[in-house]
Amino acid sequence: MKQITMLALVALAVILMACAPAPTPVPTAAPPTAAPKATEAPKATAAPVSTEPYKVGLLISLSGPAAAPAGEVRDGAVLEMERINAAGGINGHPIQLIVEDDGTDITKGVTGLTKLVKQDNVLAVMGPLYADLSAPMDQMAEREKVPVVHTSPNLAEAVNTKYKNNTFAFSSVQSPPLLAAATIEAIKFKGYKKVVVMADNVPPMPAVIEAMIKTAPAAGVQIVALSDTWGNADMDLTPQATKAKDAAAKEKPDALVLLTNGVSGVAFMKGMQQIGFKMPIIGAPPFGIAPTLMMGGDMVNGVVFPASKVLDPQALPDTDPQKAVALETAKRFEAKYKYPIGQLSASGVDAMNLVANALKTSGADRVKLRDALEKTTNFVGLGGIFNYKPDDHDGTTVQSQAIYEIKGGQFKLISLVK
Repeated sequence: MKQITMLALVALAVILMACAPAPTPVPTAAPPTAAPKATEAPKATAAPVSTEPYKVGLLISLSGPAAAPAGEVRDGAVLEMERINAAGGINGHPIQLIVEDDGTDITKGVTGLTKLVKQDNVLAVMGPLYADLSAPMDQMAEREKVPVVHTSPNLAEAVNTKYKNNTFAFSSVQSPPLLAAATIEAIKFKGYKKVVVMADNVPPMPAVIEAMIKTAPAAGVQIVALSDTWGNADMDLTPQATKAKDAAAKEKPDALVLLTNGVSGVAFMKGMQQIGFKMPIIGAPPFGIAPTLMMGGDMVNGVVFPASKVLDPQALPDTDPQKAVALETAKRFEAKYKYPIGQLSASGVDAMNLVANALKTSGADRVKLRDALEKTTNFVGLGGIFNYKPDDHDGTTVQSQAIYEIKGGQFKLISLVK
């Protein structure tokens, strides 16, 4: 009986346990909340690289009496601007060439120069060919602290002021004393001992004839200088040719030296033809321009003159450091313009390249550009190998010139200047 009772109690306990509610689970601790990630500082964005153009001015005679030869200066500058920009510019900055026509007139030229410097805010000014504008250009350069690179001989040295008062003025062509020295070398090369010399009244020729008178005796050359002159606008030079003929009859010189540009030189020779006057002619460096050949024809054959080495570069010796540059530039120039490169277009080429070379280190700062120009060293150009110094902003030597003779409508190199 007791055994039955015990079994019943066990069964009842099992039933009660089955019916009891399940134990409440102990809540699990929530996982710790992750600390928020620190906010990263925004990455610095590189400042946009400026590709703003470097503005360079050119003051040149595109109208008036000097327009024919002056166009060559512009063509040379444009040729190099396009080459530089096609190669990516200067440190990514294209060159913007702003051209102002001076009209072969001082008043118009000063107006154009003022516009370039104060309105267009160019970093440098190149030009002019009309040398009467050289002094106003130098004065503005000094006043406004803007460098200028002359494409006609800088007259500062001719009047012995050099660059003490023209610290912002540079030149891409030779000074009057060097032009005189090169002309005397051409006279000596031909073996002439006595010459009649006539010069136009357009700077730098009055300074060149003055330098020749001073230095010719030491070179063994006797000069008979005639005072009659002419300007760019004078196309009938028969009276001047007559005066030269009379002097030749009296002095019995070996040759006639014409210190003028090729256009006026052709006009002078036409005057000689009209009066039946024949004599060997030594020309000045500006004879080395395309209009001399185009306007002179057979009449100018035999004229001998000094000029830069670019006129007949293939005739230069392979050892000449200017040969490669002269050959390449002359080829590009004639391909673009369909006429040969000349003395004046070479000055435009050199002016643009000298400015561009200095811009590589100066950036868009006029004073720093002046300083960079003055540090130009061993720069191979068409007019010479340029080495500027604080007291020499011409930068070349007479050995940068060659002597040419016009033969068959071409400029033919006959000697280097030693």
